[in-house]
Order: sequence, then structure tokens, then C-alpha cells
Amino acid sequence: MNRQQMNSFIQGLNESEKCQVLSGLLIEHPYITKKVYDIAKNIVCSVDADSIMDDVFFELNILDMDDLSSHAG
Repeated sequence: MNRQQMNSFIQGLNESEKCQVLSGLLIEHPYITKKVYDIAKNIVCSVDADSIMDDVFFELNILDMDDLSSHAG
């Protein structure tokens, strides 16, 4: 099996299977723990500015203009 076929197989795994693979790798190769931690931290801590902007835009767009102008000074 070539690298492309192996990558395709791995991508086809479901989330549970991917977790099992990662757990197995961490048990068999504990020296990769720091790298796995760094990747996980980047995923969890990353901020998607575009997504936040879209959410804010949506929320502002649904505000009633009369409500806003009634609070204007």
C-alpha cells in the first residue's frame, strides 16, 4: 500500500477510530506527547476571527432599528 492509499484509509476512519489511533501512538511513542499537546492546544485555542465577525454581524443585523434609536442620546 502506498502513502496516498494509507492517507486515504486514515482519513476514512471515524472520530472514535482516530482517537484510538492517537491513544495507541501516545502509548507506543511517548516522546511525541509534547508535539501532540502543542497541536491540540493550537486547535483548541485558535480564534476564528471570520467566524466571530460573522456572528457579530448577524446579531447586529437582527436588532430592531427603533429599539436602537430609542436608546440614542
